[in-house]
Amino acid sequence: MGITNFSLLLQSLKTDKIIPFDSILIDAQSLLYGAIDGTWKESEHDIMLDMCYKVEIDIGNILNTLFKSNLFENELHVVISFDGEGVPMKWPIQQKRRDKPAEGRNLYKIVLFGNNIISQKVYRHLRESLTNFDQFNKRYLQRYIPQTIKFILSGSNMEGEGEHKLFHIARKYSLKKPIIVSEDNDVFILAYKQFKTFESVQIRKKQNVIYNLRELMYDSKILVNASLLFGNDFIPSVVTITVNNFNTIHDALYHFSIEHQNDDLPELFCFVLKHLCDKSKIRYKKVPFVDYELILEFWKTCLWVLDYYTSPNFPQKFILNGLYDAFDRNSIVTALLDVEYSKCIYYEARTKYSSLESHPIENSSIPVMQLDQVKRFLITACDNQKGDIIEIKKST
Repeated sequence: MGITNFSLLLQSLKTDKIIPFDSILIDAQSLLYGAIDGTWKESEHDIMLDMCYKVEIDIGNILNTLFKSNLFENELHVVISFDGEGVPMKWPIQQKRRDKPAEGRNLYKIVLFGNNIISQKVYRHLRESLTNFDQFNKRYLQRYIPQTIKFILSGSNMEGEGEHKLFHIARKYSLKKPIIVSEDNDVFILAYKQFKTFESVQIRKKQNVIYNLRELMYDSKILVNASLLFGNDFIPSVVTITVNNFNTIHDALYHFSIEHQNDDLPELFCFVLKHLCDKSKIRYKKVPFVDYELILEFWKTCLWVLDYYTSPNFPQKFILNGLYDAFDRNSIVTALLDVEYSKCIYYEARTKYSSLESHPIENSSIPVMQLDQVKRFLITACDNQKGDIIEIKKST
């Protein structure tokens, strides 16, 4: 999911031209949801099989479209990643998304969380198809393919969300010019958080829309930090990005970069909110009393999310999401507009956050996962827990 309408802030980066690339990073999770929506099969066996073929076809078409550009390097990495074990911070929104009757297609969407039978069936099907590359090539690809293709598959048995694993793998293999294929807007933040480690980054969306990432009018770090205001899977939006305010947001971030020499979060948030208020681009009701614990939880969550975008380790610091259900936008905006009050709580939150530990999750099942019709799809072990690497060399 990620940040709603975040691509509005990046309209100037949209292009119809691909530049040279050394890797294709595919977030396969969105393909699974699309396969469920697109199947008309009735039996569980037929639905599973149909999903396998639909995801294979989608990946074949993605590769064919990008290969036709003939802008790939002789040795190309293709990384395909599925969501694995999640983090407790995401349970509230996972529960909300899955708060539907566990029947029909909803059942198959509900179970796509952590290690599950559906993801593993699709994973194994792809592994078999790519291993038999000559047949895959004849079915989907045309004249142009790289001299060497190295496929790296990361299944649901590997911890972490799919889009995060893509970046960890890119770092491990020193990939410098990736094209990222994902419908999740988190990839924009993930890419900008690690922007200086790449020579170029392209993000491909539906209908072959390409974003060629580059620095904006201000340092991308300011955009990444400000994104915490725009809502994500862990913090509801303080500021909703719309067609009416995205230029005003850009203007606020640009002026902040000129007037401030640091990236202090309380100062940034206060500056952006005041700018939007002055331009009548945000509405809120000032409250007479602010819950100190709510603001403390807000800042702790912000610190965790910034770590979540970049930490190569899993799990991240262990913290339950106490903000999502208790969120009170009017109280938070009131507090953030008082920069000294906000700073005071922020520094306390930073101290408390630094003392948190990271440890494995012993029970990651959100409540809906306890339903019998859901539990049968969950698995705790499977083959090849470290993923697959399939290397194909084109004969000359």
